Amino acid sequence: MMFKKLILLASLMLAVPAWGQTLTPQPDVGTYIDTPATYETDGSTPNRVGDGSNDKGGTAPAFTTFPEVSDPTDRSLAQWSTDGWVVNDSSVCLTNTTTCPEKKFRIRINSAKILYDDPIRFYGQPGVSHCHEFFGNIRVNAFSTPLSLRYAPASTAAGGIAWSTGYWEPCWVKTISAKKYAMPAVGNAVYYTRNGTSPMKDDLQPLHQKLRFIFGTNSDDPMDCKFKNELDVANGGAGTTCTVRAGRYSYLGNGFLGYQCSNYAGNVIRALKTGLTAAPGFTLADGSDPWEGRCVDGDTIYAEAHAPLCWDGKNISSPGGYWHLRQEVQDNYVGGTTCPKGWYKIPDLQIKSAHQTRGFADYSTWKLDSDAMFAAKCTALGQTCPTTIPGWSFHADWMNGIALNIRNQVLSFCLGIGSNVPHQCDVATGGATISASTALTSGNAPDGSRMPQVQSPTIDSNNAANLKLVETTRTSTHDMKGM
Repeated sequence: MMFKKLILLASLMLAVPAWGQTLTPQPDVGTYIDTPATYETDGSTPNRVGDGSNDKGGTAPAFTTFPEVSDPTDRSLAQWSTDGWVVNDSSVCLTNTTTCPEKKFRIRINSAKILYDDPIRFYGQPGVSHCHEFFGNIRVNAFSTPLSLRYAPASTAAGGIAWSTGYWEPCWVKTISAKKYAMPAVGNAVYYTRNGTSPMKDDLQPLHQKLRFIFGTNSDDPMDCKFKNELDVANGGAGTTCTVRAGRYSYLGNGFLGYQCSNYAGNVIRALKTGLTAAPGFTLADGSDPWEGRCVDGDTIYAEAHAPLCWDGKNISSPGGYWHLRQEVQDNYVGGTTCPKGWYKIPDLQIKSAHQTRGFADYSTWKLDSDAMFAAKCTALGQTCPTTIPGWSFHADWMNGIALNIRNQVLSFCLGIGSNVPHQCDVATGGATISASTALTSGNAPDGSRMPQVQSPTIDSNNAANLKLVETTRTSTHDMKGM
């Protein structure tokens, strides 16, 4: 059984960081190389991938500038299978059109802790970010880098220390008796796959060992105006209005796909009021229920976001954490999707984060802890943002902690890159042994799975000494069906 927990957020006593807080680069990223995102404009020439020397554009320069290093946790998939990890009949099968239709690597990850840290944006400044919920590597804090995660592996992910990547997202919060609480997710699902709108080819760069980024709603540009203006210029516009004129390229969004509600059987409940599968927030702008009473007590609401597939190939980070990547765009003349010319393609990272609800009376009170900060940024920039929709500011951070051998084998074995023999890899259960803290189980979890589970979120005492844990008596057997 999974226990849904609420964490008292400092009894509203922690200072809220100002948007003027200094963005601090991490010490291992080097000097940022500004790489303009431009596109072919003649109507017929495809946008070249990388340097154009082969389908994947050759080798991205970052692999020379920031060479990869040996990894103390490197083991093969076969070795990890002895811990019940990935290579077994129940979790891996050859991709086909019926029972295993998807070329993917999927892994389930439990919540790890709640912190006011963000090592990508505010390196070395504990306590200055909005509230984040961390999952994956349990040792992420304001001083983390990809190598620090890799050399101190401990993870709430299935697969344990082989998958010590750090993930974090804004806390889902609600107010009870004038106090703000965070609601840790009942589970997270992460996918690495090939972009479904393009053919399966050897055109992907590996995820660089030292790569890190943020995706979804942009902290520094909530309406994605810089990106929209780049596309507007490519379509012959002035690039000054935060809109994209009709033409060769179409904007496909910032990667945040919204919120879905699913029942215990894993069936997605359509957000009827919007006419879409996903709702833009926990309520609509007028405060009404996106699911019109169909998302009920015991159901699960989850956010879904897709990371950009386009990397400049030169930087392992950027000021603020967003601008060394771009989302793919629709090419209406050549067909399919495309990246800026000279940029590189990387695997499609997708995150789904699930929270159980008691129905509309419950989720109508939810917000993201980043909503107010992002609204303030909109005001400062003069942008018109959907600030009346709670949950509109969803975004996620990713810091690589993947064991090098595992990364290479996932690309080859699961995604079929190089071998062109892809598999559907579902890593839904963890090994019997895991390097983790006392807050996590290493054997059977309360819901009967072998996946490590969070018993009590880890609170960093240096910035949240007065936090108190409040645990509800409500329990759930939801196993993230449909995710």
